[in-house]
Amino acid sequence: MKRSLPDAAASAPLRGPRPQETAGLLRTLGELFVRGLPVDWQAVSGASPGPFAQLPTYAFDRRRYWLSPKPPARTEGLGFVEADHPLLSARMELPDNGTVILTGSVSRDAPRWLADHTVAGSVLAPGTLFAELALRAAAETGADTVRELVIQTPLVLPDRGSLTLQALARPTGEVVVSARADEPKAPWVVHARGTVATTGREAPPETGTWPPADAVPIDPGDAYDRLAGRGLDYGPAFRGLRAVWRHGDEVLAEVALPTDAGTAPTGYGLHPALLDSALQAWLIGTGREAADVPFAWEGVVLHRAGADRLRVRLTPVGPDGLSVAVYDVPGRPVLTAESVRLRPMSTPAGRLRELAWIPLDPGPAAPAEAPDDVVVLDGFPPGADVVSRVHAATRTVLDALTEPSRRRLVIVTHGAVGLPGEDVPDLAGAAVWGLVRSAQ
Repeated sequence: MKRSLPDAAASAPLRGPRPQETAGLLRTLGELFVRGLPVDWQAVSGASPGPFAQLPTYAFDRRRYWLSPKPPARTEGLGFVEADHPLLSARMELPDNGTVILTGSVSRDAPRWLADHTVAGSVLAPGTLFAELALRAAAETGADTVRELVIQTPLVLPDRGSLTLQALARPTGEVVVSARADEPKAPWVVHARGTVATTGREAPPETGTWPPADAVPIDPGDAYDRLAGRGLDYGPAFRGLRAVWRHGDEVLAEVALPTDAGTAPTGYGLHPALLDSALQAWLIGTGREAADVPFAWEGVVLHRAGADRLRVRLTPVGPDGLSVAVYDVPGRPVLTAESVRLRPMSTPAGRLRELAWIPLDPGPAAPAEAPDDVVVLDGFPPGADVVSRVHAATRTVLDALTEPSRRRLVIVTHGAVGLPGEDVPDLAGAAVWGLVRSAQ
């Protein structure tokens, strides 16, 4: 019919008791009504039709109040090129001396596996992350070996916001890894410093029989619970241990990247979480009670990139170090380190305290000498608006605090603070609390 009468209104309603068919019928009646055909709405609804809403005679004046996200700045026009690394987004080479600067951004959420590395209650970047950045910086300058790398300052990830990460490689072989808060004029902090070089060191032979016939298996059991008790609280991304053996004075292990912890190996030389899991085997295999973490690396070479499962051989070197040989499942060398030195972890400084309430036993009543002068600060009418009450309360208390007097000032509030989960009804009193705590 529509093809025969192009000017006619055509609508095909669905018929039946189902809700979607009723909606189709009403939609069809609406289409006919807006084309000028009369519709008996009382017959449709079975009741008296309601009043029609009067629409405005002008177009709706809509205004968007959501803040539009600021598009990320393009780095190509600023002298940067893409760095093609999960932690480093841009690369620049300085024209005067050939220094290469790699930069990126990290936070507790990006990449999300970083939040799974908690030391003494703080989220810290693992020492293996600095080794990964140093290896990448070495590759940018044509070097193949991280000759030495020392972690000088732990990298603590803030609860909110992100950190700008920078790996700098100079033609002299010096490598510096720094970070700063993503805020205007935030200072740079050097976290690791070392040297890279071209050594041409050959890869070790393949693993051969694995594990050796005389290797003694060690049941990890509740290893991660024990490590958490020592302050090393590993989340899913860093729980990669699959098997551990003792072989003489060596520790052998198999580790794998968890598949559901945001730890894809793509783009990394060797994923820091996977290498960290390999080093954990030393603590488990030797039964060490100390919570040791890596802080110095020597002779690190990456032989093959992108592995997600490893065979690991750890051999003691000196009183506080070990050599590391890492292979993939077929037995091909992935990474070797002549020495990784360990030391007990230190608690990161600079953590904020929180206000906690401790129940106080009032004890028996006892007579006390009353002071000569008592000043009562009151008179903040509950009916006044919140802003006026806050201004009045803080102004009155500030006048009392700045009065040149040696008299003791006691301020009592009610409902100005609350336990976790409780409401704070006295907002003016809460402002007074903050003012007095600042003065103290």
